Amino acid sequence: PMTSFADTDLFYYSTRLEPNAAVNYGFIVDFAKAAPDPRNPNPGKGLFGEVSWFTMPAWEKPAFLADAEPARQGRLETFEWESPVREGQKRTASVYLPAGYDPKAARRYPVLYVHDGKKALDEGGMKNALDQLIGRSVQPLIAVFIVPGGENPDRELGDVEKQTTMVVTELVPKIDGKYLTIPQPFARGAAGAAGGAEAALFGVFKHPEMFGRVGSQSATMMQAADFDTLIRGAEEHPLAIYLEWGTYHMRSPHEAWDMARANRDLWALLRASGQRPAGGEVPEGFGWNCWRGHIDDMLTALYPMQNM
Repeated sequence: PMTSFADTDLFYYSTRLEPNAAVNYGFIVDFAKAAPDPRNPNPGKGLFGEVSWFTMPAWEKPAFLADAEPARQGRLETFEWESPVREGQKRTASVYLPAGYDPKAARRYPVLYVHDGKKALDEGGMKNALDQLIGRSVQPLIAVFIVPGGENPDRELGDVEKQTTMVVTELVPKIDGKYLTIPQPFARGAAGAAGGAEAALFGVFKHPEMFGRVGSQSATMMQAADFDTLIRGAEEHPLAIYLEWGTYHMRSPHEAWDMARANRDLWALLRASGQRPAGGEVPEGFGWNCWRGHIDDMLTALYPMQNM
C-alpha cells in the first residue's frame, strides 16, 4: 500500500534496494489493472501486463545481447510436426544451428531444449546471446526453442506432464533424427524462465535418463515440495543445474505464498540430495528485462567451453 501525505491526494511508497538491483513495477489503482509509471520511459512486462522497469546505478547492461559480427551468427530453422500428445495439433519449434554447422560434416553437437521459446527469442534475445557466447565461454550447441500453442499458451505450458511427454516422446526423437546431435543424456538439456522453468525442471527431474542438464530462471512454483519426489540423488543421477531467481519474485503476503522462498527451498532440496546447482538469488524482479541479463551465466554453467 502507498501512503498519503497528510490530507492531500499525493501518495508515495519508499523502499531500499541493492546497488545493482533491477525490478519491474507498476501501479494498481483501486485494485484495478496494473499500469506503468507515466514518469518512467522504460517499459517492462509483468504477470499483470505492461508495467515499468527500473535499475539501480550499479546494474550493468549485458553486452552479449548485441548483434554479433556475421561470422559468429548462427541461423534459425523452423521445425514442424504433428503432436499426438496434443491431439494432432501442428506444433512448431525454432531450431538454432551454430555458425559453422554443416549437415554433411561428422561433428555432432549437444542440444538445449528451451520451453516457451518464442519469448526467449523475442524478449530474451537468446539468439544474440548464443551468437556472442558460443566459442568464447560456451561450447557450440544446437538450441530448440519450443513454441507454445493452443488458445491459451500459458495454461498449456503449465500442464508440465503433457509438455514433458510431448518433448520426450515426440520432439527429442525427431530432432535427433534430423540434426547432428549427440543423442546422450549428458549432452542434452532443458531450460526456461517462469512457467518454462517449471516445465524444464519437471522434465529433467522426471527423466534423468534423457536429460543431464537443466536451467531455471525464476521458476513459477508455489512450493519446492512439488519436486520433492522427483529429485534423485547425485550419486545416482548427477546433473548440471543452473537455478536462479530474483529476490523480488512474485509473492502474495495475503495468500501466504512467495515464489522466491519456493526457489530457495528447491535450492536447499537439491543441495541435500547431493546436487551442486550454480546460480542463486539475484536482487532482481520478474520478467525478461531481468532474466536476459543472466543468460550468459546459465549457458556457461550448463555448456562450458572446457567440456568440448
